[in-house]
Amino acid sequence: MTLPVGWKLTTIGEVADINRRNPYLRELPDNLNVTFVPMAAVDAFSGMIAAPRIRSLGEVRKGFTPFSDGDVIFAKITPSMENGKAAVAKDLKNGLGFGSTEFHVISAKEGLLSTYIYYFIRQESFRRDAKANFAGTAGQLRVPSSFIGNYPFPLPPLTEQERIVARIEELFTQLEAGVAGLKRIQAALKRYKASVLKAAVSGKLLNGELVIGDGELPKGWRWVTVGDVATKVTDGTHKTPRYVDNGVPFISVNNISSDGIIDFSDCKFITSEEHEYLYKRCNPEIGDVLLTKVGTIGLTAVIKTNTIFSLFVNTALIKPAHEKILPNYLAYVLRYGFISESYEEYISGSTQKFIGNKKITQLPIPLPTLKEQQRINVEVDQRLSVATQVEATVQVGLKRAGRLRQAVLKSAFEGKLTA
Repeated sequence: MTLPVGWKLTTIGEVADINRRNPYLRELPDNLNVTFVPMAAVDAFSGMIAAPRIRSLGEVRKGFTPFSDGDVIFAKITPSMENGKAAVAKDLKNGLGFGSTEFHVISAKEGLLSTYIYYFIRQESFRRDAKANFAGTAGQLRVPSSFIGNYPFPLPPLTEQERIVARIEELFTQLEAGVAGLKRIQAALKRYKASVLKAAVSGKLLNGELVIGDGELPKGWRWVTVGDVATKVTDGTHKTPRYVDNGVPFISVNNISSDGIIDFSDCKFITSEEHEYLYKRCNPEIGDVLLTKVGTIGLTAVIKTNTIFSLFVNTALIKPAHEKILPNYLAYVLRYGFISESYEEYISGSTQKFIGNKKITQLPIPLPTLKEQQRINVEVDQRLSVATQVEATVQVGLKRAGRLRQAVLKSAFEGKLTA
């Protein structure tokens, strides 16, 4: 790397202490209030410490990582590191903070701005290199402190660091304003899609016009349960199968999108023999409806592919009685029931929410005639299709904003941002 005049290439360990010990902590009283920062409190996108807590020093003195105002905390464990969890500690109670043992603490020495090194480690290139140097076992992979200490680091004069940080923050403020606008559009689209489903399943999507309101079901509609209109309700295997590199797709809650798509691009695989065994109890076919039932509850998808696959326990399989209900209508009405929290009383669990198969059969649904269901499906498909297209455009914009952020950082640490 060719650096501008006045810059020098050093290492992070030369200009900052990694996990420096504070010998004065032992002299402080246990009743001193300090800031406590769990991993979840660090926002991976903004780098802000959200909702920090106040603890007495005696509560956190042992078993947690100490840091001070101006230190940079950096998540060392997967997947928090890859997600970008890092922050500059500031406005700490009594200038002291404690957090997860999965943080590395980078303390800038004289001549280095904390915000400058913070933005440096926010680069995706730094995180990629950190990931390539993980140590430990699967699920417990961590970035060694030696990786950070030995990492090459471009150091400009302090005044130039100040100019670079100011320019980064100016550009990021502009980008974040655009991102906020895109996220407002996302939220509006989410509300719109929910309103479309509400109108559809309450009989108020009439003559191509969206009319929102409460009231009784329209004439010819009636209340039934899923069990009344399904020939089978089951779920996938309750045992984790043996995964293979190639084989039959194994679908779980992670492969069902909020738009009702079954995503085969990032699924696991099982052997044909195991699939055949599992298929005897749970046999997904075209026209069946999938419903996520553990953790993320209420996402639905209609099977429209001949691709054979098996299911995990967190996804239910519902076989509609086609002479009573159309698959798309069933998927829409179930999705809205969970979005609107109408089915909240049927959900169990505290730490992890779930809905059992028996409870699924008891879910109430408004049932129009098949002709009306067909008309509703056409209307909903058209409206949600437009919303999905707009969402895709918004998503492209958000990804572009992310790339621009990284381009700004790359330019900054090559000495080109303020040139």
